[in-house]
Amino acid sequence: MPGRTNWRQLALTAVVLAGAVGTLVYRLLPEPANTLTPERLDTLAQANLQEDDLKRCRETPDPVDAVWPKATVADLCRYYMEPVLTRDEARALLDTGRADQLDATFETYLTAHFSDTGRHGILLRAYAEIFSKHDDAVADIVRRWRDARPQSAYALTAEGYMLVSRAGAERGEDTIAATSPEAIATMSATLAEARTVLHAAIHGNRRLLPAYSALMKMARMGSDGALLEQIARQALSIDPTDANIYKRLMIASEPRWGGSEAKMQAVADAAMAHVEKVPMNSLLSTHALNYQAYMHYVQGDARKALALYETALRRQPDPLALKYAADVAMAVGKYAQAVEWQTQALRFFPDDTEILGQRASVLTHLKRLDWALRDATRMAALMPGSSKPLHRKANILKESGDFAGAEQAYQQALAIDPEAGEILNNLAYLYLTSTGHRAKAIAVHDTLVAKFPDHASTWTLQFDIYEREDPARAADGLRRFLQLVDPRDAVMVDQARRAQSMLKTLEERQAQSAPKPG
Repeated sequence: MPGRTNWRQLALTAVVLAGAVGTLVYRLLPEPANTLTPERLDTLAQANLQEDDLKRCRETPDPVDAVWPKATVADLCRYYMEPVLTRDEARALLDTGRADQLDATFETYLTAHFSDTGRHGILLRAYAEIFSKHDDAVADIVRRWRDARPQSAYALTAEGYMLVSRAGAERGEDTIAATSPEAIATMSATLAEARTVLHAAIHGNRRLLPAYSALMKMARMGSDGALLEQIARQALSIDPTDANIYKRLMIASEPRWGGSEAKMQAVADAAMAHVEKVPMNSLLSTHALNYQAYMHYVQGDARKALALYETALRRQPDPLALKYAADVAMAVGKYAQAVEWQTQALRFFPDDTEILGQRASVLTHLKRLDWALRDATRMAALMPGSSKPLHRKANILKESGDFAGAEQAYQQALAIDPEAGEILNNLAYLYLTSTGHRAKAIAVHDTLVAKFPDHASTWTLQFDIYEREDPARAADGLRRFLQLVDPRDAVMVDQARRAQSMLKTLEERQAQSAPKPG
């Protein structure tokens, strides 16, 4: 949203650029305030050598000061790691004329959800695995399944789930009041279609809780709290223990969606009554704290957010809160703490390339280069054809002293994304500070000035290129940087103070070296 501090991007960019040791960007970063011992990082690194996702989830040690319920951790590992039908497997069934087997598979998940407490939520995970996206490949699976099994309640739920995801993308992340009329009209048409198929799915099988979950998401998108609560009551009458229904009800109870702290507490109390059967319901006991932390985070108060996250995450292993808390830790320079929380989040989200990329960058900053390279390699396997893993790999190779390998990786990344300003910036610093190819650095900087004059990093690079050879041009780089500082960004404001001090020193040097009159 306009006016919000993008802490995640700011923190990640700062740490990525910090790979160019000796540059102005590095000098402008806050000093790391690391509270974790090297031994703790060694322990986490060893745990991450386990290649099996389920074993790694179970064997990664909890944070030292955490009092996480063992049953909750085990339930989360089971929930996120249990294999479910994949997109490719669903397509293969349709390719071989076995749409009935799709129904049979989802019927198995439904039965498991209600009869086996050890597999609670597996039906929802199966739908989310494939149908939480709305790209052409998913739409093709839905269309073919519906054509082959037009009366299937499972296929109807899949279509509704996909349509709600599409409507969410059409609306964007703003509140209804801040969303354009055109976006609302497009979203409303999609939601009307989704509502029809989801009600048809429930009519076919009233125990299909993912259909209720999708309807609840629709009601929140339309800011209809009363309807959402009505749907939640219907779903909880079928399964009063369902963690996903309570989670959707909790999100709708947040003040930003028209709820209140009292409503959030009531939902948490209701969910906690069923924690013995569904241990992951305990996560809702700290949701209000995590919500408060997140709101401070998006409003720019990272230190207040960090304190709240620290309190909440000592008590419960909320995976999404761990991800956001790591962003906040990066923003305030607590890089080792960020690695702790990123590692804990990756216990439950092992294929989250955003977290992997961020951890690789922070590990590079902390000189944990072997571990960082493993993260970049895993990213590359999950993101074929993307420049991001190659960018991470280049930064790591540069830090390890493999400058030729780093240059090659930067060039490979730029071949995929030639307009990537960060990659160009880092390539320039490789030439300037590592290989001694100043002329190449100047050529890359000229490209950045032409393409990205509004990027602060363009002008910190100018300072670093010309600090010794052309102090006047270096000073101009600092002035251009200071013009781009956002006063709402605490980290940039701190960097600006340091830049002003450097500029003053440069100007004094210029004045002393200027010819005396007469």
